[in-house]
Amino acid sequence: MSARSSNRKSRRGDYVNKEAQFWAESFLKMPMGPKSLLLFLARKGDTYGCSYYKQEDLADHIGCSPRSVQDHLGRLKDYGLIRVIGRCETQKQISNVYHVIGWVGREQLPPLGHPKLGKYIKEISHAEHLEALRRQNSLHQPEKSANHNNNTELMTTLGEENVLEACIAALGAWITAREQDLLRDDYLILLHLIEQGYSVDAHILPVLRRKAEMRRKARLIRTWDYFGDAIAEYASNVSAELEQAFRKAPQAKPACADPKEEQDRAVLQKIYDNLKRTPPGVNSGEGSE
Repeated sequence: MSARSSNRKSRRGDYVNKEAQFWAESFLKMPMGPKSLLLFLARKGDTYGCSYYKQEDLADHIGCSPRSVQDHLGRLKDYGLIRVIGRCETQKQISNVYHVIGWVGREQLPPLGHPKLGKYIKEISHAEHLEALRRQNSLHQPEKSANHNNNTELMTTLGEENVLEACIAALGAWITAREQDLLRDDYLILLHLIEQGYSVDAHILPVLRRKAEMRRKARLIRTWDYFGDAIAEYASNVSAELEQAFRKAPQAKPACADPKEEQDRAVLQKIYDNLKRTPPGVNSGEGSE
């Protein structure tokens, strides 16, 4: 009988991260070369969005030269979609790690680093993440007129567009028409706030309405991140108030039982107690012959 061949390489080749692949396919305006590379890295990334390949291997997989791979990687980094992390082992450089950071559904890297690829493969900072989201905006912005054609083409779904317009409406006349356009262009940051767990109705809109009641601000509002700290503080206060109210709420009294049911239960309990007190072998009847 012939020896069983190893299938370790085939397993890695067959692995597909479908969720990340669907995300990468959504960039319809991206040039074909960078998109082909992004699709490959997304398909082969783990749950953190990480994979490791030599540039020569990437070139073979997507059918181009290593120099083209370098150009495509530069474009993807400029778009805010990936990171390229160099690795060394015993003072010898080994294959780079490619971290797909734009994929929303990925897991966050642990504070101590990637469990398999090493302690130096860590998560980007919050500021870097926001900057990456801003760069991704260019991939969703086709040519538009001075009034942005109402910017309906910038939203990926009708639901997201409705949320964006509701938030802009909450600010009312507190922001100018130019600021409205800037915030529409910056909608990915608003979506990022929602992905962090902040409710539109419970947390975001109340803060925006409060801002709209203030005096005219001195600075130009360019990004939804301007409201981030206020939303976080408001959400924390709301949670604390709800917890305090729950502790103070009187506990519900047990429902009163039916009087007839309570009476029948008392009679049965009395009979049961009498039977327990009767010694074994003694007839409990009224008389004996």
